[in-house]
Amino acid sequence: MSAIEIMDPRMDTGMLIEEKPNKFDILEKLTGEETLGIMDRLLTREMAWISGHSLSQTVYTCIYFHHIQTLNGLPMPTLTSDFESIIYGVLKTYVLATEEDFTTNLFGLSFNEQNPDVAIFNDIDSSIMLLNHVLNTSLSEKQTHVVKEILNRMEIRKSFLLSLVFLSQNEGSHLPQAKKELSRVMRLLDSVDLSLGKDVPDAFDSNINRKLTSQTPPRPNNFASFGSTQPYPDAFSRSKLNTLFFHNQRVFGTLPVPRLILASVEEIVRPPAWWLSSNQLYPDNIDGKELLNAHETLKAYLDRISMVTINRNIECKDNSV
Repeated sequence: MSAIEIMDPRMDTGMLIEEKPNKFDILEKLTGEETLGIMDRLLTREMAWISGHSLSQTVYTCIYFHHIQTLNGLPMPTLTSDFESIIYGVLKTYVLATEEDFTTNLFGLSFNEQNPDVAIFNDIDSSIMLLNHVLNTSLSEKQTHVVKEILNRMEIRKSFLLSLVFLSQNEGSHLPQAKKELSRVMRLLDSVDLSLGKDVPDAFDSNINRKLTSQTPPRPNNFASFGSTQPYPDAFSRSKLNTLFFHNQRVFGTLPVPRLILASVEEIVRPPAWWLSSNQLYPDNIDGKELLNAHETLKAYLDRISMVTINRNIECKDNSV
């Protein structure tokens, strides 16, 4: 969630402002530099989104996402297409390949979720092939540099999506492959040149949030202290970790949760064996000293857990005041 900042036209939907219609044409072919600018700006908004911010304030500020069905219906360019058409087709693929693994409120818009992963990867591979083809044609030195930077970003997009596919597999079965793709992303990022992109301001509209969300009166920012004292709430990472570590009601797909809890109690409290044994409910001879020690250890353990819960509840109440 994001707090509302009073008199910020992007967030304060109760503020009256004169809004000018956005006349950006999504079918207009752009230069390579403009394509780079849109890719980089969109990526920053995507990263903000998967870190927990609203779609309407991040990804959906990009005009292209309001015409997904139109973009999806456009054919991919071919080896005989002109330079501008190939660059436009690559940008279209980049937009359609934006991660859609977890969402909250889509605001009634389509995220092209009907397209299977294989179709997206096919378009990415086609885009990479076309860019490599363009590099073998007669280009100026600057055009060559620009095309290489666009190719770099498509390679990053491909590896990033592949890593997410591997991470989503059951029981962490493809963790090595995911790590390999993420390592490749890091290597590709090291060679990114951010100086070539040209800003296309009309391709993004920061006031779209006002149109997608319901009209609400301004209210003060009550989350400042929370934001300054707590770790940043990365919702995307949490959703991936939940899928990876907990599947089919089992930890890593193999260990039942009750067994994990019992194992934790055994490790920390070290009670008599018969406490957690299903074979013997009550022993014939009880070691009083062992039982007393286990009782005291368990009581101390439960007291610590209780204090952690109480402190967290107090912190939550304080931060909401």
